[in-house]
Amino acid sequence: MMFIWRFVLLLCLQLVSTHLVFAYLPSENILSNLDELPIDSRLISLFEQSETEPKFAKEILPSIELTGANFNAAEKYLLLMIKANTLVEPDKDKKIISLLLQTEPLIQKIGLAQLNSSPFIHSSLMFANSYAAINEFQKAYEHKKLFIDRFLKNRAAERKHKIAIIDEKYETNRKTSENELLVNQSKLKKLQLKKADNKKAMQLRNIIILVLTAIIFLLLLFRQYSLKKALKLTGQVDHLTQLLNQKALYKKGGQAFNNMLDKEKNMVIMVMTVDDFSEINEKHGYHVGDTVLQTVAQLGQETMRERDVFSRLGNARFSAVLPEATLGEAKAISERLREKIASIKADALNLNNPLTISVGIASIEDVPDGFEPLINAATEAMHNAQDNGHNQVSIYQVK
Repeated sequence: MMFIWRFVLLLCLQLVSTHLVFAYLPSENILSNLDELPIDSRLISLFEQSETEPKFAKEILPSIELTGANFNAAEKYLLLMIKANTLVEPDKDKKIISLLLQTEPLIQKIGLAQLNSSPFIHSSLMFANSYAAINEFQKAYEHKKLFIDRFLKNRAAERKHKIAIIDEKYETNRKTSENELLVNQSKLKKLQLKKADNKKAMQLRNIIILVLTAIIFLLLLFRQYSLKKALKLTGQVDHLTQLLNQKALYKKGGQAFNNMLDKEKNMVIMVMTVDDFSEINEKHGYHVGDTVLQTVAQLGQETMRERDVFSRLGNARFSAVLPEATLGEAKAISERLREKIASIKADALNLNNPLTISVGIASIEDVPDGFEPLINAATEAMHNAQDNGHNQVSIYQVK
């Protein structure tokens, strides 16, 4: 029974002692609302030196104490801890306890998180070491326990803070990555849309070009086909030279003849032939002869006026109807054509001798009886040119 009473008494003393140890700490609710106070970096450096080189720290301490009036509660707390660390005399432990007890009023002004952080938690360890040195083991035990408690709380707070930082960084990185992904997806979508639009525009442009080209081609083809078909159907075109043939010449010539008579205007007929054409065919072949006829036809069309009608009568003969032309104008045109043909190099046509023509012209003033008599008169003049040595222009003379 006596043993039980002694155990209860010891437990009560322990609780009272524990209360005395924690009595100077305000409630966590009050301390947790206080902001962390800034600490002069010189004090932190000096505290670290006071733990490893107390004599050196003691020499520097007075210079820092001169500015102590402006220190906040946390800095004053740390200054007391530095003073305690720099004590080296034999009875220093009681003085250390005395200095550390002076921190009690400062605790009211320091936040709980800051009190439980380094270097402030070392004050509990300093208490424990000093009480143990003066054989007050119960208080030493309680302060050691307080140090461990504060240390664990500090570790927990640090861990929580680090986790919060990591979470925040991870969340920030995640949001940044998501934003970058969204931006890249948006850019990609825009590029795809732009590419699709460009492709559609190009396809539309190509379709339009193709359709227009096809339409133009079909129109030209239809026009050319219609013209050729019309000319072939009417039998008006000479297939070799693509000039009007004799039938077309007589039809258009007869119309022009009557028209000029009605208007009392002049008209000239020109008849020409390629000199020695039969010899060309015999010596060089019909393919050369065809080339000669095509060349004469081309130069004849180039030399004629726009309103003149140039045609092939047959074999090596050609004719031209020159409305509203005088004999002088007709002779000038005939001479130009003769000179052009004569200027062609023989080897260009695979000939041995220069190519020449003989031309005869007749006017409606001299032969007003009709188109056929007029063309006969021009043919007669052409024969006169041949008889007189070829390569010349002859005018019909009325007998």
